Amino acid sequence: MPRADGEGRPDVTGASLPPDVPSIQERILPEGMCYGCGPANPQGLHLRSFAYDDEVVASVVIPASMQNGYGIANGGIVTMVLDCHTGAVVADALGDFDWATHPPFLTSSLNVSLLRPTPLDVPLAVSGRLTERRSTELIAEAEIVGPDGRVTASILAGWRPVLRKL
Repeated sequence: MPRADGEGRPDVTGASLPPDVPSIQERILPEGMCYGCGPANPQGLHLRSFAYDDEVVASVVIPASMQNGYGIANGGIVTMVLDCHTGAVVADALGDFDWATHPPFLTSSLNVSLLRPTPLDVPLAVSGRLTERRSTELIAEAEIVGPDGRVTASILAGWRPVLRKL
C-alpha cells in the first residue's frame, strides 16, 4: 500500500498530509457515503487516513456546528472519527484485500474513552494501529491528539467481516 510521502513522520495536523496521494478511504471506497470518512459525502468530515510505518495517521477539523452545546466537540462525533480511523487501520492491515468481491469488515465493538474536551475548528491529529489479529476479528486502537499535544480521546475497536448480505 502507498505510504505517506516525505521524510520523517508526517505532520498530522494537516500541513504535510499529501493532498495528491489518495487516502486509504479514497482507494478502497471512493464512492463511500460515510459521514465521517466517505469521500463522496458532500456534507461529511472527509477524514483522510494514510499509512505510515506501523501506524495510520490523519488530521481532522471538527467544525463548531458539531459541538455539544458547551463549545467542545460532541462525544458522538469524536467516537465517529475514531471509528472511521480504525476502519482505515483495518483496511491498511488487510493489504490487497478485494473489497469489491469479499464481504466488508464492519465495526463489531467499540470501547471509547473521552479523556478531556476535544476542541473545535482546529486541526486534530489522529493516529491508530492494529493491535491484534484474531481468527474472526481484527482489533485496532486509535487516539485523537489536540493542538496542545494531549490525547483527548481514544478507542479500542473490533472489526469483523459481514458474512451475509444486509
